[in-house]
Amino acid sequence: MVVRTRPPQTPVMPRSVAISPRRWPKRLVVVIIAVVMTALAVSALWLRASQPLTTGTGPRSVQPNRLVTGSFDARGFQDGAFTQVELRMVPKTIYRVGFPVWNEGRLPVTVLGLSSGSAGGPGDAVTTSLAGTTSMDGGQQGRVTTPFAPFTLQPDEGVELFVDVHVRASAFAAGSAVGLNTVVLDYRTALVHNEATLFLGMSINICKPRC
Repeated sequence: MVVRTRPPQTPVMPRSVAISPRRWPKRLVVVIIAVVMTALAVSALWLRASQPLTTGTGPRSVQPNRLVTGSFDARGFQDGAFTQVELRMVPKTIYRVGFPVWNEGRLPVTVLGLSSGSAGGPGDAVTTSLAGTTSMDGGQQGRVTTPFAPFTLQPDEGVELFVDVHVRASAFAAGSAVGLNTVVLDYRTALVHNEATLFLGMSINICKPRC
């Protein structure tokens, strides 16, 4: 008697298992994107929180010299020691203030101009504009050698920056006075825009007839 045995059949793989794709590459891409986006967000927050621009040390000047009526050392509660400069108010005169600007950060900084609030509006007694720059290393300190255009400062690099101060005719009332001691620069670091409020290291008072 011959006994026939049926060969064991290969178990059939369930269809859901057989055609299920491997999902780990997609998950890896999602994780990489999430990490990159988080790093970009943290970097942007760090760049906005940092303050690379400072006035530091360097030449400071006020023009026209013929209108300076007084200059003396003073001390403020927050700004420390500074120079108080007093000038006589004369109609249609542009007063020019020069001061150093340094990049003390780790990345290049591009100075774009004055912020809209710092420049002043039509109703303000004083409006300001950037006149230009001159190199810290040159022998032309105290006067503009390059008309203002957006410029880039490398880390530990500085430049002498000049601001023109325009006094409106309405400020020439008897006994009036206007002043300037800070400017707000609009700048960019690694595609991130920001503003820097810089104390000039001196306080400018323009008075009529005298301060």
